[in-house]
Amino acid sequence: WKRRAAASRRAFAIAACAMVSLTRTASAAPTRARFATRRLDDDRFAAPVVTRATPRRGHASGGADVAVRGARFASDAARVRCAFAFGDGEVVVTRATAAPRDEATGARERVVVCVAPRARSGVRGAAQILLKNGDDGAWSGTAGNWAYGDGNTFATYEYDDSDPGCYGCRGSATAIASRPRETWALVGDRAVNVGPAEGGTTIRVKAFGANANANAVGGTFYPGANLKCGVACATTVGSGWLRVTMPAKWIAYDEIECVTPRWPGIGATSGTPSTTCHVRASNDGGERFDDLVAAGGDGDGTFATPMANAAKIDFTYDASGAAPSVSSVETSRAPAASARGARGPFDGGTVVTVRGSGFLSSSNLACKFFDPLGNEVVVRASYESSSEVRCASPSQIASVDPYAVDYVAMTSPCYVSAVHVSNTGLVGSWSAANSAPTAQFFYCDLYVDSSAASASSADGSALKPFDTIQRALQSALTGVQSASDTHIGREFALANPTANAVLNADVVRLAPGAYAGAGAVRLVADPTSSVRVRAATGVASAAADRAYIDCEGSNPLFADLDAQSSSSRVAVVVDPDVAVVRCRDADVSVYGVESCETIVATDGSGVTAQTCNFAAA
Repeated sequence: WKRRAAASRRAFAIAACAMVSLTRTASAAPTRARFATRRLDDDRFAAPVVTRATPRRGHASGGADVAVRGARFASDAARVRCAFAFGDGEVVVTRATAAPRDEATGARERVVVCVAPRARSGVRGAAQILLKNGDDGAWSGTAGNWAYGDGNTFATYEYDDSDPGCYGCRGSATAIASRPRETWALVGDRAVNVGPAEGGTTIRVKAFGANANANAVGGTFYPGANLKCGVACATTVGSGWLRVTMPAKWIAYDEIECVTPRWPGIGATSGTPSTTCHVRASNDGGERFDDLVAAGGDGDGTFATPMANAAKIDFTYDASGAAPSVSSVETSRAPAASARGARGPFDGGTVVTVRGSGFLSSSNLACKFFDPLGNEVVVRASYESSSEVRCASPSQIASVDPYAVDYVAMTSPCYVSAVHVSNTGLVGSWSAANSAPTAQFFYCDLYVDSSAASASSADGSALKPFDTIQRALQSALTGVQSASDTHIGREFALANPTANAVLNADVVRLAPGAYAGAGAVRLVADPTSSVRVRAATGVASAAADRAYIDCEGSNPLFADLDAQSSSSRVAVVVDPDVAVVRCRDADVSVYGVESCETIVATDGSGVTAQTCNFAAA
């Protein structure tokens, strides 16, 4: 009986296996390779693989965003857990966040961001960064196991407790004044050490000699929310200092940017502080800075003189309140016959160089223009030096009618705007008016009238138009640039969202009539210009009221530019309200791509014309 029962069980097992086998065959059971691929790509089946982390060093106070890279990370970064395993056995677990798009370096590489926690022991040393997917997932490695390999992957992150300027100096037995410190200097276009008392000056601090004490990363500015700049101004009362702390922008271990706060002397009721102050840095949120005096700390209450090798930058606040002065304004090009050095189209976006004196670097530095009714328009300015700033002219297209030209009454939409500059934007801080033509900005498109007499006095204004298109192109602005390349350009683009996203673009307007022969065809434009050719009047009611460029069948619109480099071939766009007719396109390989369409006059006259756009080949 026992033998028969065992045989029966074996038969049942064989049958069951057969059924399973048939079921798997019917559903195309995964192969070993497919199963392995599933384990690699599906975060439910595999622990993450960690390869590296950046930055690789931070301060013991924590707060740094650490980008951890590797594979097999959960597609939802919020599911990933980060563990910082310290050498003393402490493990701190945090949640990961998604990395910025520009952090990814490869299609198969995954990136998440882990915020470094504070090292509770508060000392220097390395920590392992381990990852897992979800609360129930497997860790990428084992805390305390520093043998990197299959099944034990991690990134190394080094904690340091140094104060900016003196690597490894905290707790050092070396005399404070004898410790090897970095030398700090102002660099780049932020190398200014004078700014307005209202603050807002951006300075860039660079550390030199940062490899002292075998500092492997070459600097002691550590990234994170706790990196701060501090300003200390000497005073004759209390601790001897008035201090202000503000966030710092991390550039590299040896470079940061700081924006100066208001001078602490504003509003001080006693012991007015010095206007020459010390800019310093802190890695732990401003709780501690490197020693300023030989006796240690800042020498509070002792009024001691700072050490010669102290890690600091001296910055001077201009508390005079004096307004700057404007002596002249200039644009990249102005008509030769014009008495003004600055002109730009109604569309705005013209880069205006303003010269004078007393300019200070500040986020509040501004230029002021005026519309035709005298209303103020304030725009951001870019600091070049104490005697030069730049700004982009604001658009006035909503305030003027560029078609409002009356040759009988001798009136036009062109007008002159004064240009003022302020270091702070506050009332009473603007430069005084300068009525000299060279200190004013002329709002005007470039006008052309084929019936105008050729005259040396023509300046391209509506009432003194050029007689040929070529002369207008020779006076058009140069140095076209993307508005996103400079902060004044970005400000202009934000204030004028419908404007072209370029600076120094220009407009040429043609009065009604036919344009043919020399100066109207085989045109040449400066390779750094961007010009739109438009009509000088509104919608034409009759064919006779339109502007026509007539190539007469034997001429191209643009001349052979072989004498210039190929990069000099620029687009001069002719708008549809100007007709372009009978232009030869046999040399498109030289002149660029020509795109034309036939248009029919809307007045019922049956007149047809071509409107063409030319672009670089």
